[in-house]
Amino acid sequence: MIASRCSAKALSLFFCGSLLGAVTVTSSEASSEGAQTDQIFLEQVEVSVVNVEVFVTDKRGNRVPNLTQEDFQIFEDGKPVEITNFYVVEGGGVRPSEVGDAAEGEGENLAPIEPKQLHLVVYVDDRNLSPANRNRALALLQDFVREQLRPTDRIMLVTSDGGLLIQQEMTADPDLLVAALQDMSKRGGKGALLELERRSIVRDIQFVQMPDGGTGAGTASSLGEDTTGDEALIVLEAIRNFAQREHNLVRDTIAGLRQFIGSLSGVPGRKAVLYVSDGLSMRPGEELYYAWDNKFREYARDLGIGSITMDATELRTDEYFEELVDAANASEVTFYALRAAGGGPGAAVTGETPAFVDMGGSPVWTPALDTIASANTGSPLRFMSDATGGFALVNSRNFDGMLDRMREDFDSYYSLGYTIDHTDDQQIHRIRVVVPDEKWNVRHRERYRHKTREERTADLTLSALLLDIESNPLQIAVEFGEAEPAEKRGQIVVPVIVKVPIANLVLLPQGDFHVGQIKIAVAAKDGDGRSSPVQTIQVPVRIPNDKLLTALGQVAGYRVKLGLRRAKATVAVGVHDSLANVDSAVRVTYEPPAS
Repeated sequence: MIASRCSAKALSLFFCGSLLGAVTVTSSEASSEGAQTDQIFLEQVEVSVVNVEVFVTDKRGNRVPNLTQEDFQIFEDGKPVEITNFYVVEGGGVRPSEVGDAAEGEGENLAPIEPKQLHLVVYVDDRNLSPANRNRALALLQDFVREQLRPTDRIMLVTSDGGLLIQQEMTADPDLLVAALQDMSKRGGKGALLELERRSIVRDIQFVQMPDGGTGAGTASSLGEDTTGDEALIVLEAIRNFAQREHNLVRDTIAGLRQFIGSLSGVPGRKAVLYVSDGLSMRPGEELYYAWDNKFREYARDLGIGSITMDATELRTDEYFEELVDAANASEVTFYALRAAGGGPGAAVTGETPAFVDMGGSPVWTPALDTIASANTGSPLRFMSDATGGFALVNSRNFDGMLDRMREDFDSYYSLGYTIDHTDDQQIHRIRVVVPDEKWNVRHRERYRHKTREERTADLTLSALLLDIESNPLQIAVEFGEAEPAEKRGQIVVPVIVKVPIANLVLLPQGDFHVGQIKIAVAAKDGDGRSSPVQTIQVPVRIPNDKLLTALGQVAGYRVKLGLRRAKATVAVGVHDSLANVDSAVRVTYEPPAS
């Protein structure tokens, strides 16, 4: 996970301490009490609305207008459900006929429906993007901001090169956005490094001399007569190392995206992410394994090599994209993906090395490998977009057309909703929307999973940390104690005291006590934008019945120790009242003491 790796360098987080104020326990008592499980029985029934944005187009890609609620059917897990919420957005506004008589002042005194405000995050993945491709995309995004930004839109600019950096916070100011996009184009992208290594491996395969004295295929029996076998194995090992690095890169990229997606949970309205990269690999190193096989297939057995196909699929990354899609749908975030590299042949070879070198009748790099390489990095972008209701541009450089189509999505759609009561089952539920004409294309998020309460608390804490979105119904407060030196040079241990008014908590009678249950979540971010993962701890609250009235006028506190660099940092704290199902999340700035 990106944040975890970065935090190892700059941020560490660990919990210890005690409840303070109205309920006082020592550290050892807190540990033993925390080990006991308080059996609090409280039945809570949540009824939630699943909202589905639906885009309907004809076979030419034109929007299908004037559909009504009766034109739609929704199925969850194959079973029909009743549509309880419906409205239509056209041209950025709700279609008047959908507001009903209230729009004309007749019938019940209902307020007209307002479309949800758009929040768009442009996520530029510098680690998987060459500078040239990135700058081409950024230039067109400047035009998009100047020409198509609506006064009610909010856009955020984010880059990732191993750590998340917010280049421009949410704003509707086109001048700020254009200036930030121009500044982003001056940064050095790292995506070209992996591509250079890929091309180097292709050249190494091509230039291995075969036993017949040339570069073509020899005979299996002659393989051991020179160093060809050793060279082939060295190249294969290079491919395996490359595949592992590419796999780790995809894993860390998706982990960073998932964390950021979670932070968008606290953002109101519609949420979309435009992900810009040169693509992410579903099967790292696959095309290189097949290029190796094209040259050394006849000798694989003599070299002790089993199935190259198995090697090529061993490090599949499908599960990471599945998890990303589930996280996005749980946060109601729609992905749009732009592969800035576009598509085309010869992606893994340079102009100085012929793409189709004939090796005794078996070319190393073939048009089929171009197709495999393109699909390998493009299909994940399609998947993450399609499954969340968006779309991807992967084999074209018609960026303008893609951005225009995305703008149409923002301005025109059908909003459908239905109620559920299975909010805590943690199951993936499949959604299918049916319209009268089977030839029409229907696009929408394909599934959803409700988050656990702990996940929601962690995400709200991230919203406070990364996006400065606070919500504090519990009226929590955060203070810092005196910092202490840490074992690691350049770091300090900072006591963070989280205070919660006891009167704002739900407490239930249990024998001689009134008990409650809260969860505390803490995360931190340094001045370079590197953040720690969210850490949570469950804290029981036990108040003797004879002290309850006094306690209700006091504050419960919990001490958390936070390891930070000796520099200014941002700390976010979330508190979840498990019995009331209420969350608070705030962020504060920590200023280190003078050295």
